[in-house]
Amino acid sequence: MLKSFVQRLGRSSADCEDIVQEAYLRLLESSRRGRAPRSPVGYLLVIARNLVAEAGRRSAREERRGRALQVLNAQLDPASPSPEELAFVEQSRQRLTQALRALPVRARRVFLLHRYRALRHIEIAVRLGVTVRTVERDIACALSRLKDALSEGDPP
Repeated sequence: MLKSFVQRLGRSSADCEDIVQEAYLRLLESSRRGRAPRSPVGYLLVIARNLVAEAGRRSAREERRGRALQVLNAQLDPASPSPEELAFVEQSRQRLTQALRALPVRARRVFLLHRYRALRHIEIAVRLGVTVRTVERDIACALSRLKDALSEGDPP
């Protein structure tokens, strides 16, 4: 009887079983506490109706959360940058390219070997016939100039 009542309220059969079980548990708990209802059947129906309403509110809340997460994920998706972000990235790339071209030849070569070929300082020094300290200075110089070039486009 209680299961068919819950089904008529629009819950799935899996939800019905959970709601019926919860309703009976609440009836038992109230009896244990010494507050046995005068009409156990009426009490069960009220509990079941309230549990169905609670389940509906919970489902609606979870659905809203799910939609909000989808919107948030779409906004944070790196695969879909905004036009402003694309323009900023392109301008930064152009400034970086110009700054790399403006570096002294050896400093540019040292920097590229270090960052893009992942060579250690000693390997670069041996390859170019310079000291490790010269390699370190060239990398520091390149980083400083590239940082300055990229920060030119930052908003104040």
